[in-house]
Amino acid sequence: MLFLVNSPLGDVPVWTEPYEDISLSPDKPKTSRNLIVDTLILKDLEMAASLANPALNNVFEANVGGTYALQMDVAMWKKDYQLAKDAYDKLMALKKYSLEPTATWKNLFIAPASTKESIWSVYWDWTLDGGAEVSTLIGAGNTNSDFEVEDSVWTYWTTTVSDIRGPQTIDFKNTSHDKFLKFYAPNLNASGNQVYPNGAEANILFPIYRWADIVLLRAEAANKLNDPGTALSLLNQVRARAGVTAYRADSLNNQTIMESAILEERKLELYMEAKRWFDLLRTDKVIEVMDPILRRRQIQRNSPATGWGDPRTILWPIHRNVLNANTKLEQNPPY
Repeated sequence: MLFLVNSPLGDVPVWTEPYEDISLSPDKPKTSRNLIVDTLILKDLEMAASLANPALNNVFEANVGGTYALQMDVAMWKKDYQLAKDAYDKLMALKKYSLEPTATWKNLFIAPASTKESIWSVYWDWTLDGGAEVSTLIGAGNTNSDFEVEDSVWTYWTTTVSDIRGPQTIDFKNTSHDKFLKFYAPNLNASGNQVYPNGAEANILFPIYRWADIVLLRAEAANKLNDPGTALSLLNQVRARAGVTAYRADSLNNQTIMESAILEERKLELYMEAKRWFDLLRTDKVIEVMDPILRRRQIQRNSPATGWGDPRTILWPIHRNVLNANTKLEQNPPY
């Protein structure tokens, strides 16, 4: 389901019944994303919510709060902002969630079961589940990471020292800018440097949904519903918790500026939580945001500044093996 929601097109073949007769062709054409969302995903979420026990709140298992959060996420992708507000209201009615205090923000990533901000998190214990190798992506003791901090983010957090999220998210002492300590408890050696686990020995408690994510989605929906007062209030709740100055209403005086501020706050608050790319897709801002970044990087590497190129390449190609296995599939243009 998340594949369908978190993609710019999301058209895929759909099976709602088991394939049990090999005399029938298994080939199916794509079904439109909108039809899948409206007739399958939203209905499944409604059923899941009706069957869930609101009294149960294990953040490491599917729960009613996670179901409502998913409903809100889907509504935002549909650009149905009233539906998103309705899902938010259902979450509020549970009276379970609130922003974690500033002083214990780190608990969201090292002890999510202890905080009222956590809605739904992944629990991975390498001693029980084996090595997930997640730390090789974000910071491991035995290898360089696959990611580096983007220049504008590094500059913001190294100059905005009041923001408590920066030093608890990225490792400022790492000159390669490729170590992320967000998901690790402080573990300093004698020199005061963070000690990272090896790739196969990392416990990762990864948030799928938490309250700050929901609050900022609600701010985004309020902005689209022409309710800038609510959008500003919610946005400033997250900023206040982070220790940064609140926005004034006169500085975010139109819908476009307000949306940009909310998305910027989501970028910082939810950094390394696999939200940014999908935020850009959902708000149709991939080219607007990524093209200048790609051009700058191409110039830095003495390459032609071609930028993003064909906007259709936002969607990846379908692998040849998949096309061969299902003759009714059509390749995504322009591949």
